Amino acid sequence: MNRRPFPSRGSSAFAITALLAPVFLSGLVTAADHASPSVGTDLPSATRGPVNVAFTPNGKWALVAESDNDTLAVLDAVTGSLVRRMPAHGDQPSAVACDGEVSALVTNVFSGSVTRMDLVTGRLLAVQNLPGGPTDVVIAAGEKQAFVSLSQLNEIAVLDLPSLAVKSRIPVGQRPRALALTPDGKTLLAANFQGGSVSMIDTTILKERTRVPLRGVNLRGLTVSADGKSAWVTGQVPIETRVTWMANDVWVNTVFRIDLTDPAAPTASDGRLDFVKQPAPDPDGIAALPDGRIALAASGSDEALLIRSPLSDNAYMTPAVAQRTTVGAHPRGIALAPGGKQLWVASELGNSLSILDATTLKLVRRIELDAPAKPDPSLPGRYLFANNGMTAGGQFTCNSCHPQGGSDGLAWEFVHVPDELTARNTRFLRGAVTRTAPFRWSGREREVELFLQDEISGLMHGKEQPAERLHALRIALERMPLPANPYRTVDGAVTPSALRGQALFEGKAGCVSCHSGSERGGAGLAGEVGTSGGRTLDVPHLRGVYDSAPYLHDARAKSLEEVFGRWNKQGKHGKAHILAPEELTDLLRYLREL
Repeated sequence: MNRRPFPSRGSSAFAITALLAPVFLSGLVTAADHASPSVGTDLPSATRGPVNVAFTPNGKWALVAESDNDTLAVLDAVTGSLVRRMPAHGDQPSAVACDGEVSALVTNVFSGSVTRMDLVTGRLLAVQNLPGGPTDVVIAAGEKQAFVSLSQLNEIAVLDLPSLAVKSRIPVGQRPRALALTPDGKTLLAANFQGGSVSMIDTTILKERTRVPLRGVNLRGLTVSADGKSAWVTGQVPIETRVTWMANDVWVNTVFRIDLTDPAAPTASDGRLDFVKQPAPDPDGIAALPDGRIALAASGSDEALLIRSPLSDNAYMTPAVAQRTTVGAHPRGIALAPGGKQLWVASELGNSLSILDATTLKLVRRIELDAPAKPDPSLPGRYLFANNGMTAGGQFTCNSCHPQGGSDGLAWEFVHVPDELTARNTRFLRGAVTRTAPFRWSGREREVELFLQDEISGLMHGKEQPAERLHALRIALERMPLPANPYRTVDGAVTPSALRGQALFEGKAGCVSCHSGSERGGAGLAGEVGTSGGRTLDVPHLRGVYDSAPYLHDARAKSLEEVFGRWNKQGKHGKAHILAPEELTDLLRYLREL
């Protein structure tokens, strides 16, 4: 595997817990820690990271994208036995889709590529470099084209089949991830993860027809009903408009239904998943069932949920969950098997697949994947980062505010941090955040483990944690990676414009006076850029800044251009205000390629 860690910036809105692997999960997360069910299973010493399941059209094989192992597993869909395992020829495969009975496409989100594989021989048939975080892929039935979401670039790429040549790029909302096609193939839906909307794309003219706003963000899963009348989206409604006095003042877990019966004016409604001490933190993959109901994976509580359909008129206040079943650790992908009788759930951190009865949601059997030989010391930390065990009430996880180590793109007001900041932008965690002390925008804590403890007991309103858990959190944080930079050349080299920008950064623009060191900041300096009422704030490092919008401590700048334009009227961002337009263009290019 080729992981690319980078030193990240100090965080402001997370809390995570862990123990060194291997460990017994029910000893880490118990019913005493939260109201939702405990796991009660062993955490493997390492995982292949099953995140997505798809089936060949004839139902013979189940295909599993194994994110940690950079492989594609082919399983017998009847017996569950491994037929073969093949390299995905990319880093962190995230989704798979069949373009025939014996071939499939795989998106490799961290290396920025799409590969086409022969399922019989394991041979690589084609590869397309596709920078920008290719996350999901769908293939129009009978058509010679595939659609791929490019989350970092806010685009959908259209690929010709079987060559994988890029045919078109379609601008959509902010951070598109999950994709789905209507049964007639005329409309592609894209869930804009951070933008809180669903883009509806006309597949004939390859343009966005409309964008449906939802009340929530973190849109992880998307499915369309067999009759084409409804689309269902998993997400979370943030309560960032009020101070976080209690844990339930942070997130509400939700399933959204979009009425597709009027293509010109689709409407959306909410279905609340949290009810009576039975939360459903971080709803993820979702599948439409033949009887009209919906099944989804609650990745933060290790459960699969059966959802009532249709939602009631007051669905936001009425629980949408009809049935719950505990599955493996951190379930993300869920797929309905051909024939409609079984659901397959991929548990990324449990290294397993759970096969459920699609009618009753009862566990039929579990497939344990053979674990990699080399232990992963960060696995327990990764699990507890994504689990609701340390949060009072269990409604959210560290992964809610920092999805996969990233950012929810929101600004929060914390009651537990007495630093007089009324809003704080959620920072990225990817990379070695532990090397960027002090922490928070105000630099309030200088020790990362004290900072973690404060977040657990403060923001999450959880119990004080023992030293070994806090220490293991550090291990998990240090191993959070950053995807390949989509702004550099295909071979990872910086562009001539970025080189000119680097000279300006270190010279005329004066940026290096605050953003010092190899990581361009995060070195313990404080500064004031005219946005905090004269108060100095921690200077964040800029590695990976292209992937961390919005900007500034209160998230007021939606782009890097706004940082140096709209929000630099006082000219306090170094000497960037004296740059000529073409020089500022080069400087911005350099920042995006860091």
